[in-house]
Amino acid sequence: ISAPATLVLDASDTATVQVTNNGPFAASAVTLTIDLPAGMSASGATPAQGSCTISSPTVTCELGALQVDGIVDTDITIIGDSMASSGALTITADAHESDTDESNNSASTTIESVRTADLGVTLAADEATINNGDAVTYTAVVSNQGPNATADAELTFVLDAGLAFVSATPAQGACSESAGTITCQLAAIDGGADVTVTVEATATAQGELSSAATIADANVLDANGADNSATTLITANPLADIAVVVSGEPSEAISGSSVQYRLEVTNNGPDDLESAQVAVQISGATLGSVTMAGASCTVSGSTADCTIDSLASGSSETATATLTAGNTGSEISVSAEVTFVGSDTSADNNQTSATITVIAPPATGGGGGGGGMFGVLELLLLSLVLMLRRRSVIR
Repeated sequence: ISAPATLVLDASDTATVQVTNNGPFAASAVTLTIDLPAGMSASGATPAQGSCTISSPTVTCELGALQVDGIVDTDITIIGDSMASSGALTITADAHESDTDESNNSASTTIESVRTADLGVTLAADEATINNGDAVTYTAVVSNQGPNATADAELTFVLDAGLAFVSATPAQGACSESAGTITCQLAAIDGGADVTVTVEATATAQGELSSAATIADANVLDANGADNSATTLITANPLADIAVVVSGEPSEAISGSSVQYRLEVTNNGPDDLESAQVAVQISGATLGSVTMAGASCTVSGSTADCTIDSLASGSSETATATLTAGNTGSEISVSAEVTFVGSDTSADNNQTSATITVIAPPATGGGGGGGGMFGVLELLLLSLVLMLRRRSVIR
């Protein structure tokens, strides 16, 4: 027997049965009986001589006489009608004459029934960018392009380590989760049908988070395995409490003098920050420069913008703003705001401001009618000397 090892459901294939007369005499009225496996039928049987009748699952062929060393091949077209795990195709040859060796009058081979289908899966997230701590919803769409229905389709969904599982809801079947791996038993999916599985998760870390889905059916021969897996990538921005305060500012400033402000930026966590931005605004003074370790700052008129390259959780950076005080009686106002791309757990401490008064320079003494207290005393002494001299002359 030459037969296929597998037969696809609803498809056909050919088995060839060969009958041989090993002698020493010619055989007359040779009969070939073929019994097909369960779930299979024959749509045709063509012998090299004689004729066949089909009454599935049995095919009977009357091959006529067969000379010594004669060979007759019979081709049988077999159809997979229904699913059976496997079955034996059995043949028996017989003739009117006595057979000297009946041990080779029968033969059998096993044919396995299989389904064939083109399973595929697509995967998408409802948001490409979220913040650490936010929820994300994934939608996996499992498709069966046929031709056969699946028997036990199974979807495996693996969440990124930076995601915490919340729920999984299939349109059919059931899902279970263990250590971030979701397994959904979707049962049978007809050819041409789709099944949607929705998975909800929460970000527990920042950065790029990759999740993947894979569809398979151990009882199906997949015609195209290239579309059986899908991966999607989202970005989770950091979660942190960032704060800024003014520290060490003077209580007042002399008009025209140089004044320095210190702005302390702190990341209270929990996440490290890859970058943060500080915006500084000055009024009542001329802004000269803003410097900050680990940051680049640019000054434009009365404003400055600094970008901190990185700020680990629990760490701080200090910016120093140098300015020149304005006119006497005016006020210098310094304000700062710190921001970052992500979720701030407390926005109340993202801004700070301080105001100081500009005073006149201290008075300087001088002779010849100079001003100030020293000049008044000088005039009083001069008047006393003149008065004493006048009394002396009169005497």
